[in-house]
Amino acid sequence: MENILEIDIERVGDAFFLFKQLHEGLTEEIFEERIGQIYEDGYRLFGLASEEGRIVSIAGVNILNNFSNGKFVYVYDLITDRDNRGKGFGKLLLEFIHVWAMEEGCEKMSLVVGTESGRSGEFYVNKMEYELKGYCYKKVL
Repeated sequence: MENILEIDIERVGDAFFLFKQLHEGLTEEIFEERIGQIYEDGYRLFGLASEEGRIVSIAGVNILNNFSNGKFVYVYDLITDRDNRGKGFGKLLLEFIHVWAMEEGCEKMSLVVGTESGRSGEFYVNKMEYELKGYCYKKVL
């Protein structure tokens, strides 16, 4: 049976190998430089551990509030270990986050899928019943 747990700042390094799978070019130096501030800004990290106790999927989220969404959870990172994809771990973890979000009084969930993420968008639309509501634009300053 899989186990879902919150990963605090002291244990976040255990999930670094997963962050590297999503964020190309992420080094330990950059990770350590940014992770403290990210947690200070309200970031919460949940992990799904296998029966052996190894973290196989993580979801990094934050509770936000704005005019268009009300109180909502923004999913920054949903990553399943590439050797464990297709086993339903991401779905289990995201379903857990849905329940947690409702318990926290959130009205919606929101996330952005990078264009380089291949078929990830299909997962959110077809398996998790998310709606495509817009685009994300980025500019390097």
